Amino acid sequence: MNIWLVNHYAVQPKQGGGTRHYDLAQELNSRGYDVTVWATSRSHSDGSEYRVHEGWRPVVEYVDGVRWVWIRTTFYHGNGPRRGLNMISFFFNFLISALFWTTHSVPKPDLIVGSSVHPLTPLATWMLSRYWRLPALTEIRDIWPEALLEYPLSRYHPAYLLFEVIEKFVYRYSDGIVTLLPNSMSHIEELGADPDNIFWVPNGSGMEIVAREPLDGPFRAIYLGSISRQYRLEFVLQAARILQQRSEPIEIILQGGGPDRERLEGIAGELNLSNVTFKEQVPKSEVPGILSRHDALIYSTPRVKLHKFGLSANKLFDYLASGRPVLFACGAVNNPVEQAKAGVSVTPGEPEEIADGLVQLMRAGPEERQAMGQRGQQFIAEHHTISAICSKFERAVLETAKKWSSKRGG
Repeated sequence: MNIWLVNHYAVQPKQGGGTRHYDLAQELNSRGYDVTVWATSRSHSDGSEYRVHEGWRPVVEYVDGVRWVWIRTTFYHGNGPRRGLNMISFFFNFLISALFWTTHSVPKPDLIVGSSVHPLTPLATWMLSRYWRLPALTEIRDIWPEALLEYPLSRYHPAYLLFEVIEKFVYRYSDGIVTLLPNSMSHIEELGADPDNIFWVPNGSGMEIVAREPLDGPFRAIYLGSISRQYRLEFVLQAARILQQRSEPIEIILQGGGPDRERLEGIAGELNLSNVTFKEQVPKSEVPGILSRHDALIYSTPRVKLHKFGLSANKLFDYLASGRPVLFACGAVNNPVEQAKAGVSVTPGEPEEIADGLVQLMRAGPEERQAMGQRGQQFIAEHHTISAICSKFERAVLETAKKWSSKRGG
């Protein structure tokens, strides 16, 4: 079976970010499928281009056996109007590329998967599926347009209203729906989806499970990932100020790229923080080594209504796979860190509690932190390996294809 995975923001391990579709494509290929991943060549963190294009033509390449198509899109940086134009350019250039520019180098799919965050991508894949008369599977990685209200954006803003219409349309007319969020099924059903067509396929970690020895030396905690406003890392900086005022020997590292980094560096300067260091974004392939060299890993978000749908973050599962304990400051209805007994959980958006949680991990000692890390690795090995999530994804693909064939009398 030929499968297209279309994700505006998909990346390879040599770039920074979540590699869900690269990992799924590799695993599906090993099971006998022929998978093509489509993504923009524009970096979400800094707006740079991953690949050089000739005009607007896509670039087709193979990486570790995975066929990858890079789509050229317009420049943007941050979450302003330019990002909206970038989404629109991906929508149109994907359709044009699929229909006219990659005919001879990319085989036509038997099933096509359109992955959010924004719903323009699932809309494009649905349109293409109906033109070619093949099944369309929509993957929901975030609940849009509800997510736009966190920026904030009015429910009466034209962008919100447009995305709301598209969201309801793709839920109702997609042949199958994959959701990463464990508590989102009822919301998707309410907007018109057939409950029998909804599949839960969480994120996972492709990191190798390696035994970690206890660390000696100064206590260091790291946040490693996208530095964007959705994580509100100023709460971590405020916690760092509390730790500095208490003279607690804890160093905090914020490592990554993103549109909020400059603002946060300014805040750190205003607070005169000597216990905070900013480091540059690294390729995904370097993440395991960096995480393993720190005593604790920070996962911090503000309180947001979207967490009622649950959490399935690549970053968090990589943290757990690294063998180091996690400080979890998040209000999601599910708490993998607590479930695995792999760290300390505190109230999101409360700098005092974040500071106390880091002190608690420091005082736990190297052996107890090692035990927490081992429990996190065991949790990943049992529930969130790439093989495990790929089996769930494969079931969604096969059942969707079977239902499509039955409806058409095939």
